[in-house]
Amino acid sequence: MLSLFEIWTGEYLGQIHRLQTVATLSFSYEGSYLAIGTTKGIVSVLTIDDNLRENIYEALDGLQQNPFFWSDFQLDFGEKKL
Repeated sequence: MLSLFEIWTGEYLGQIHRLQTVATLSFSYEGSYLAIGTTKGIVSVLTIDDNLRENIYEALDGLQQNPFFWSDFQLDFGEKKL
């Protein structure tokens, strides 16, 4: 199972169930899809909505400009168990 969180706020978004051990993952060129390949040879393709895609682009852009980008956005999950 994979838990998903919003990059900037740490807000819980949901889970991907029945996920095998991930061997590789790749976004499509335009970022609309995410392909996940497992060690058992299963490939899943997920649709990435516009808001999430923009959020990912902003994070990657920040990472290119500052290699310590994530240290400025530490996540606080409070008492939540991951």
